[in-house]
Amino acid sequence: MLDKYLEVKKEGKAHKYMTRVLICIIILLLSLIGTSINSKVKNFYKEYIFNDSFQFMKFNNFFSKIAGTTEEKEENSVPVMKSFLEYESKEKFLNGEKYYGVKDNFVTTLSGGIVTFVGDKDDYGRTVIIQGSNGFDIWYFLLDETDVKIYDYVKASEIIGNIDKEFGLVITKDNKYYTYEEYVNAL
Repeated sequence: MLDKYLEVKKEGKAHKYMTRVLICIIILLLSLIGTSINSKVKNFYKEYIFNDSFQFMKFNNFFSKIAGTTEEKEENSVPVMKSFLEYESKEKFLNGEKYYGVKDNFVTTLSGGIVTFVGDKDDYGRTVIIQGSNGFDIWYFLLDETDVKIYDYVKASEIIGNIDKEFGLVITKDNKYYTYEEYVNAL
């Protein structure tokens, strides 16, 4: 009886993955046909997908509604949340905040999302930008090393880089900048 249950469960997973693959193929074919037939569709792709900042998380949320999600949560599991950061002092720095005397030597993410930038930014130093699934873009800067690559999907509280006593944070949504406290209250 257990074997039958496991076999049906495996078929369910295979069905989910095949559905997702088929939907991806349909979207790709419709895009290719649309761009080759209609110049308006071609211009739309050039303007909003190739030249503009593509909203990965909006597409991911849309795609998940259509095809379902592949993430499975373990039974009897609950998320563990600790304070994001322990530090001695902070100050405003450009569009964000700079934290001094940080107790940990690593930085964890505030929310899950897609890594849209890894590299050096003017005045910010080594930076990782994550387009969060909650609509916020979060910049983690002044990092010594990074543990993520562009287009990685990261979960909340995942380690993304190492620091040495200080680092910075810029939180933005709809061209408005937030402090960490404002961000927590906005959720």
